[in-house]
Amino acid sequence: NDSSLQVLMDQLSTIANYYNRRTGKATQLSYSIQEKSTTRPWRSYFHQFKTAVGNYSGYQLETDSDVADNLPPLAHLKSMLEIMQYTKNFFDIFEKDGPNSHLAFPAYLSLDYHLLQHKLGLNACSSSISRRFAADLRTLVEHKLWPYCGSDFSITAAYFGGRKLPQKISSITGKLKEQRNNVETTGWYDSWALFAEGIQERVKLCICDMHSKMRAQTLQAPSNRSQASTSTSTAGEPRVNPFLSIFYDEEEHESPEHEGPSVSELEANVVQEMLIFESSQINQVDILSMWKNIVNLPILKSVAQHFLAVPMSSANVERLFSICGLVLSKLRRKIKPVVLQAMVYYRAQLAIKALLRKENVEGNADIDGTRNALIASEGDTSEADSE
Repeated sequence: NDSSLQVLMDQLSTIANYYNRRTGKATQLSYSIQEKSTTRPWRSYFHQFKTAVGNYSGYQLETDSDVADNLPPLAHLKSMLEIMQYTKNFFDIFEKDGPNSHLAFPAYLSLDYHLLQHKLGLNACSSSISRRFAADLRTLVEHKLWPYCGSDFSITAAYFGGRKLPQKISSITGKLKEQRNNVETTGWYDSWALFAEGIQERVKLCICDMHSKMRAQTLQAPSNRSQASTSTSTAGEPRVNPFLSIFYDEEEHESPEHEGPSVSELEANVVQEMLIFESSQINQVDILSMWKNIVNLPILKSVAQHFLAVPMSSANVERLFSICGLVLSKLRRKIKPVVLQAMVYYRAQLAIKALLRKENVEGNADIDGTRNALIASEGDTSEADSE
């Protein structure tokens, strides 16, 4: 609702429209003026300010009134670009492929720190517009994102990702320790310090709660698994897709007669495993491989996979729909759902394999089995189409 910020955006739009109408003028700029994004506004704003800063020297040479009369101060553009850079980095983490739930809390903490810096004018390039914008954006981020980024789930996921959260909070808040003469900075510093004191206890209780829920579901799994794995279905019941059987876990389950440890015993075991985990060497680059190779932390290992498997946003799902739209072309309208599912899954495995090869990490994806299932399914489809 800041009128000065709206004036700044209108000025940039006027300059962009001027160059978009004149191809010869646009080719002389250092950065091409990109079209506005409708799905990710923070990306659109970031590219607008990045282009304006990069082309500022060229804008200054233009004598036309559409540019000369609407050219804002460079300090305003640089300060807004820095804020949008931090915002873009935050949402890039949210939309990151692969496990990213352990990055939610550290990313929020970093964004909150940088926005507070701009709000208080502690940055070298801060301006009056950027300070007001940072204050409004920080309030909005706290209202919209803190319920998730500051939840027990996100904090525990960050713990399983090898983030030593009390030390992380201390290292970031300590950067403003010399500024504690400011009332708002003092309140911000003290609130984060108080928050850090209770993190270990929250993580412990969250792990115990998840382990208890997992065990309750595991005791019911044998009967449910036997019903779901049957290839035949009774009247009125949907037929289970046999392709999904590759995701079923065939390990032995505990019998219902085995009650397991008590609450106090479980908490004691969790605390002991947490001490071992915190004192061990943690590979923060490849979290999944690290937990796959851990053998001396049975409780934490069983719980970690559930926290690390949950994505922070629906970006991966949106990409999946796009891939399905590309696979299901006009020439494949008669494709069976099971074949489409196999092709999308196989394509995802190839992407994972390429990523692992790029990072010099040996992949464990069973591509050959999926490929054989895909070939067999395509054969069935070809016979059905010929009939």
